[in-house]
Order: sequence, then structure tokens, then C-alpha cells
Amino acid sequence: MKLPYIAKATNKSPTWLPSKLSEASQTFFIDVNEIFGIDQRSIDNLAVSSAPSGNGELILSGLGFNGSLIELTTNKGVETRVYTIKFIANMSDGQILEFDAFQAIPLILNGYTIPLPPEPGFSTSITVNGPNEMNLVVAPIVYKGPPTVLVNPTSTRIAAAGFYTKSLVLQTLPGSAVNIYVRADGQSAVVGQGMVVFAGGGALSFGNSALPLPTGDIYAIADSVASQTLMITGG
Repeated sequence: MKLPYIAKATNKSPTWLPSKLSEASQTFFIDVNEIFGIDQRSIDNLAVSSAPSGNGELILSGLGFNGSLIELTTNKGVETRVYTIKFIANMSDGQILEFDAFQAIPLILNGYTIPLPPEPGFSTSITVNGPNEMNLVVAPIVYKGPPTVLVNPTSTRIAAAGFYTKSLVLQTLPGSAVNIYVRADGQSAVVGQGMVVFAGGGALSFGNSALPLPTGDIYAIADSVASQTLMITGG
């Protein structure tokens, strides 16, 4: 008799979802088989929750799955928070796969007072007990590239032209204290010039009418004497 087991994802690269603004809504897709590096298996039922939770915190909705592909929409959230989203998938072969993903809400206004969460733990799970039709109007983005890059105090190329074709988000770590300046036209980055990713979880989101995808190599520079970590998500 084959007994189910809990398999905890231990990827070298954590599953970072693209960051979003606190008032924005974002739908994304995750393939369980890719997360765990397993053969093609399908989900029988699925439960998802997030932490911290409570009034004003991240809202999960639009949960669905088909085969091994999960669809989820996130809404709201508090600036500077990094939310943990827990997935528990009961698979068709009896296995139970559990993994976490993370989504950051960047800081927009400096001096913002961060409220304590009503509940530091996880929210009540939302569940789906069978496959359903997902809103696959277009093919889901396949995220690629390293989850973080190291930006030096001198101009650093962080991505080649054309590498990201659908979406790109650059974000500083939530606890960082250094701004990072970016040039997306193939020119060297200079402190105080071009676009800026503010410290403390600030973000630049490319692939929209306000900020189209870069057409040249992307360069960045840290406004400090030491190299800084920059989160990078896109596909």
C-alpha cells in the first residue's frame, strides 16, 4: 500500500512571485511538477493560505488548477510586507506536496508607518476539490533567470537585451537601506541618474504602458560602497 507523504520544497532558489503594489490585483500561474522537478502528475485537490493575515492584509482569490498548473490571484496587502503563501496539493498518485511562495509589496512613500499585522499566522485556507477551467487567455509566463543579482558600486550589467519578453520586476530587499539606479537602454548606470529602485522593498515593474520592456542591455549601480542584492523576476 502506497502511503501519502508530505514533500517540502527545498529548491536552491525560493519561489518568488512578482511583486505588486498594495492596491493592485495580480494573477499568476505555478506548475507543481516544475517546483518539485517530478514527472507529470496531476492535482486532485488544493489548499492555499497566506501569512501574515487579517484585515488589510493580502487577499487570495480566483484559485484554480488543471493538471499540475495552479492559478491564483492576490489582492491588497500592506507596503513593505513580504507575504508567505502556502500551497498544499493532494496529487493523483496519493502524494501530498507542500511548498511556500513569497510575494513582496514594495514601499511607495518614504516615511510610511508600518502597521503590525492583525494575525502573524496563516489565514484560513481556500480550497478547490477538483480541476476547473482557468482563465488562460494567454499562455502563462515562464519565469527565468536568477532570482537575485548582485549589483556593484560600479555599473553592472544585470540582464541582456531581449532576455525578458513579457514581464520584468526589479526590487530591493525589504530590509535594505541602499537605492539602486538602473539604465535599460544599454548605457552604463550612474548614481543619481535614470530610474531608481528605492531601498526597503522598492520596485520597478516593466512590461506595461507606463514602463515598457527594455530594448537594450540593463545596467544597475548601487549607491553605496558595497555590493547590494537586487531581486529580479520576469519571463
